[in-house]
Amino acid sequence: TYFKPTTRGRVVANRASRWRRTTKHPLSVLVIPCHNEALRLDIGRIHAMLEREPDWHFLFVDDGSTDGTALMLEELRRSFPQQVLVLTLPQNAGKAEAVRQGLLHAMDQQPA
Repeated sequence: TYFKPTTRGRVVANRASRWRRTTKHPLSVLVIPCHNEALRLDIGRIHAMLEREPDWHFLFVDDGSTDGTALMLEELRRSFPQQVLVLTLPQNAGKAEAVRQGLLHAMDQQPA
């Protein structure tokens, strides 16, 4: 299932169009732009944080990566489908645009 596409990319997900809140507290969403991060992204640390903080949600913006970043992010999303979304931009648009697209998409999900 795909979320409604943004202007430049699409979000890959396998559940409802909005994140589910696990508590009554406001939802926190961390937008992380990624471009060719396969060798730098500390997946172990991200796993630990997601397990420790179930109310945190990550929206990774793959900014047209040409290495294994997309596969790495997809595996992370499959491991934490309630907490991780991946927005894929078709080509590199730069960090600022990746962050902008991520924030726009996060707000579309109405995080609180």
